[in-house]
Amino acid sequence: MGWSPNPQAYADPRVLKITLRHLLHNHAGWTIDRANDPMFLPSPVCPGDAMGWFRTKTLDAEPGQLFSYANINFCLVQMALEKASGQSYADFVQ
Repeated sequence: MGWSPNPQAYADPRVLKITLRHLLHNHAGWTIDRANDPMFLPSPVCPGDAMGWFRTKTLDAEPGQLFSYANINFCLVQMALEKASGQSYADFVQ
């Protein structure tokens, strides 16, 4: 996926503290409304440019501390499942 474990690769190093649980419960730490949801851009950032988005996005709170629904959370879960399983998401859920 190209994810770097180096905190300096991100605008906010707390991004590395985000867990799957945070993503699934919409507690990743950013506040995103529909107008700012990167999944509603003409070219959604995920999965294609998720890394680029994280390089520039700062968190509004510590992961686990703030609820804010964001579609990108579920795209990131999909990417994690694909990486962990070595399969596409569609094949994994089959």
